[in-house]
This record gives sequence, C-alpha cells and structure tokens, in this order.
Amino acid sequence: MRPAATYPNTVTYNATITACAEAGELWREAWHQFSSMRAAEVTADAISFNATTCTFGRAGYWQEALEVCCCMPAVRLSVDEISCNASISACDSEGQWQVSLSLLSSMPAIRLVCNEI
Repeated sequence: MRPAATYPNTVTYNATITACAEAGELWREAWHQFSSMRAAEVTADAISFNATTCTFGRAGYWQEALEVCCCMPAVRLSVDEISCNASISACDSEGQWQVSLSLLSSMPAIRLVCNEI
C-alpha cells in the first residue's frame, strides 16, 4: 500500500513557527515558514501571526513584531489580546516602554481588555 501524499496546512505551519519561537534563536526559520505560507497556498490565521510576533519578540526584534501584528487587519484578521500582549512584551523586553504603554492604552479603543502579561 502506497502512503498518501501529505501537504502542509495551517496547523503544521503554526506548529513549526511555534516550535521556532520556543527555540528562541530560530526566528529566521519562523519568518521563512510564515512567509512561505502564501506561496504554498496556505492561509495564515491569527495563530500564525501571533506565533510569528512572539518569535520576533523573543529574538529582540520589537519593530518586526509590531509589523507582523499590524498586518493582521490587511488580511481580515482581528488583532486580539494575544496579539497585543505579544507586541507589548516584544517592545518591553527591548526597553521600548513608551511604545508598550501606547499599545496598552490603545487596547480599549479596539475593544480589547487589558490583562496580565
């Protein structure tokens, strides 16, 4: 019996990106996986964006983390508490407290509840 062909999907990409985030130093691979989703005709979801945001944040790339988060509405995804928390953490870890504070104060305007990070 021949094995069925398997193709990556949103879940497999998300798992790979999340694993890269957990490893810390694999932010380039996480970005590659995230960027490859469109070419593979796989739709990125909020988990894809949030995991990529976390990956950049953990690697110290707060501006890139914000860029990923800010792209969510362009693909008709809503920024949620997880997205904001990941972005705030990325900024905070790099000493960008003004940006963190700005993000935190903007949460109620987009109907998000501030919670503990």
